[in-house]
Amino acid sequence: MKLRSLVLTLTAAMTMAGFGAAAAAEFSAAQKAEIESIVHDYLLNNPDIMLEVGDKLKARQEKLQEAQREKAVKEILANPNIPQSGAEKPKHTIIEFFDYNCGYCKQAKPHTMKVLEKHKDVRYYYLEFPILTEVSYHAARVGVAIYAMNPELYVKYNNDLMTRKARLQNEAEIQAEVEALGLKWAEVAALSKSAAVSDVLSQIRTLADQMQVTGTPSFIIDGVPMHGAPRSVETVESYFK
Repeated sequence: MKLRSLVLTLTAAMTMAGFGAAAAAEFSAAQKAEIESIVHDYLLNNPDIMLEVGDKLKARQEKLQEAQREKAVKEILANPNIPQSGAEKPKHTIIEFFDYNCGYCKQAKPHTMKVLEKHKDVRYYYLEFPILTEVSYHAARVGVAIYAMNPELYVKYNNDLMTRKARLQNEAEIQAEVEALGLKWAEVAALSKSAAVSDVLSQIRTLADQMQVTGTPSFIIDGVPMHGAPRSVETVESYFK
């Protein structure tokens, strides 16, 4: 089926190139079938051409994906509503898509916290990407709301939830964390349900689609995607340019 599709594509390209659109449209059904047969036989006798086409197509797709990722990264770095912390004029940037109930995200957290402690030239972008549970979604909305109210308290909120051993089970646990920060739950809860918070989460999901992020954690360090979660500070540092 793939060969048939390739034959038809190449046949169309060759006839258009050799005879022009008007002339190609005048070919009879028998002439078109004969051309297809010639191209078909040629490809069968020269299979390396198909491999070459596949390689070029793959390279083209990778280049397009890279350009799309670079565009998305620029949008993240320029968006003041996405939770972030660290250096105002950073030498390095770390972008993380995470879920508060993601076990691998929690395993990575101690390492990324140490990176921020060690490197004062890093800016960290926390992309709330709740995909695992309904509670994760509520926690993400509350997180974005807290960031809008007090960026410093957001970092503590994020660190506390990501370093706790137990999974978040319900909204009451989120409320307890918010109140432990000294914030009024009613105010935070109200803001978390606002259109402004929905807009931030929608922007993050759009960015995830553009970068083909489908799971958590997903890291982009200095513009380069990391495969899997970092297992050490050195792993993160190895991506610094």
